[in-house]
Amino acid sequence: TGAFEVIGRRKMWYAISGLIVGIAVASILLRGFTFGIDFEGGTKVSMPVAGASGIATTQQVEDVF
Repeated sequence: TGAFEVIGRRKMWYAISGLIVGIAVASILLRGFTFGIDFEGGTKVSMPVAGASGIATTQQVEDVF
């Protein structure tokens, strides 16, 4: 009993926990979040548009489909 002193070294464990949390927060602030395909919603479709400007309005697309 008492082979692994946790309570007596609680300040050390607080420091280790704080360091890990600090590294995690710094990583989030510096790199930000990079969301994968799991967080993308809907469907993305890319089609060429025939016309002078190359830009189609929503109404033009709805008229075709």
